[in-house]
Amino acid sequence: MSYLNSFVRCISTKRLYKPKRKAADIEADEEGFDEDHLFYKANVVITGKLSHFTRAEALQKIADIGGIPQDSVTKTTNFLIIGQTDFRVVGEEGISSKQKKAMKNKENGQEIEILSEDDFMELI
Repeated sequence: MSYLNSFVRCISTKRLYKPKRKAADIEADEEGFDEDHLFYKANVVITGKLSHFTRAEALQKIADIGGIPQDSVTKTTNFLIIGQTDFRVVGEEGISSKQKKAMKNKENGQEIEILSEDDFMELI
């Protein structure tokens, strides 16, 4: 969807449009890299709403450790962090499309770890 289409859609729904910050837009502070950290050089994705940080803040923390923030689950994803899910978005089963894809990739042999937000907080 183009920016203009998003803007028009937001006017029609009377919601303010705030462009989402993409993982590719995040610049790491390389001075803080921790080569011993679990997330160092790991591809990390977040799904759901986090309680302690915005998604952009959490992805920034990951990048500053030396991790690689991603917006979507791919075959290169190493970690998926799961926040609170909105049942209006994910449906009654409460599983996001990112989580479904991560579980499928894991079943197919991909080494991907699925972490709760609490697990993430302990690691940061």
